[in-house]
Amino acid sequence: MLRFFKLKFIIFIIAFVISINCSSTDKKDTEASKDAKTADASKDAKTAGAVNDSKTTSPSSSTTTSPSSSTSSTTSSSTSSSSRSSDPAQKEKVGMRGAEESAGSPQSLTDVPAGARPGQCWLKVVTPTTYKEVSESVEKKAPSERSEILPAKFASETKSVLAKEKGTQLESIPAVYETVSEKIEVKPASKKIESIPAIYETVEAKVLEKEAFTEYRKDSSSGTLCLVDVPATYKTVQKEVVKVPAQVKETEIPAEYETVTRQVLKTPAQTRTIEIPEEFRNVTVQKLVEPEREVKIPVPAEFQTLTRKVVDQPEKAEWKEVLCETNTNVAKISDVQKALKSAGFDPGSTDGKFTGGTKSAVNDFQKSKKLLVNNDNHIFIETLNSLGVSR
Repeated sequence: MLRFFKLKFIIFIIAFVISINCSSTDKKDTEASKDAKTADASKDAKTAGAVNDSKTTSPSSSTTTSPSSSTSSTTSSSTSSSSRSSDPAQKEKVGMRGAEESAGSPQSLTDVPAGARPGQCWLKVVTPTTYKEVSESVEKKAPSERSEILPAKFASETKSVLAKEKGTQLESIPAVYETVSEKIEVKPASKKIESIPAIYETVEAKVLEKEAFTEYRKDSSSGTLCLVDVPATYKTVQKEVVKVPAQVKETEIPAEYETVTRQVLKTPAQTRTIEIPEEFRNVTVQKLVEPEREVKIPVPAEFQTLTRKVVDQPEKAEWKEVLCETNTNVAKISDVQKALKSAGFDPGSTDGKFTGGTKSAVNDFQKSKKLLVNNDNHIFIETLNSLGVSR
């Protein structure tokens, strides 16, 4: 954690120093451009003073001028006099200003385009300072290493293991029965004693009603007693008499039998010893292939990208050749208008006058081709070349 805060503080210091350098560079560029402008102005003033002094000097000093310088002075003076003595009507007809008019005050003689030829018009164009973003990678976190525990590695392996050892087992064999049918005595033989009652019949018989006896009878008339035998008297009665006397009869009753079905033991129950073989089964086990171990893994450094602005192109002033009333005419402007129209930028008219419609078309064309565009609507020679119009 302390290392992280140190790294964060270092990054903050670097960013702060970069921002200070950028601001100081911008300030120096601005001051340099101001100094350059001031130096140009002072040079112009000194040059103008030198020219005035040369005009007031003695003829002997002017006669010492070399032929080449006199020729240059004669050329430039003739050029300026010709531009100043150009026809105002032609200038109005074309509608284009001179380079020195659009640039403001006349440039000093020391600040002139290199290789300029008579009949050419030049415009001083100032290109502002351009900046670009520069990215740089700054270490945010130093490289380190971390520990990591790699788990053990296992592999599945199938093997046969003894599940049950060899042994014996007693097996019971049940008894075997069979079905048999047999007659069994249900009721043994016996004897039946039967009493036969006597058979009676009704018969008439005389039965002594009164046995014979002797009695004295008295003769009523003579008064004599006579012993007289009185015979027995009988009477007839019906009575039952045994015709057949009662008797006992013995009858033999045979034994009674019935057929029954029953299970009888054929083979008695018994036991026997059976050998049981050993049993195996397949099991899957985890086999250690590689044990758990600790490894050191390098952690790469972490970087962050910081972006800052730096000067890509410093401000510069350069001469650009343009069309002006000196090197153009109505026909040239008309050719430009026709070329603009062919390129799809309608100037409105091809009358050879550099008016609002033509200026707008020129600006649009220059922007589309990413050419230099001037606020005073000058036609640069690069634009003329791009349109395919001859000088």
